[in-house]
Amino acid sequence: MIDDHEMMTKIKVALPYSFDPLPFMWDSVPWGEKTLHALTSRLLKMESSMKHKQDTFAETTKSEVIYASKPNNINASNGASGSK
Repeated sequence: MIDDHEMMTKIKVALPYSFDPLPFMWDSVPWGEKTLHALTSRLLKMESSMKHKQDTFAETTKSEVIYASKPNNINASNGASGSK
């Protein structure tokens, strides 16, 4: 059976690119505070933060698409006056 520190190492090296900041943040954690629970907590916080950013970006993009798709706004966003 592997110990917690080995498990934490395996988790860190298996993380996707989006979690790249974690190893640098984890290195600043004092040795005595590096527990599997602490690592899991940080991963969950990062995941929640990334999800929030994705949702915010998606909502902003959706709003921009809706705004730009309205006939009066298409001409305004292209710099056209709308009258001939």
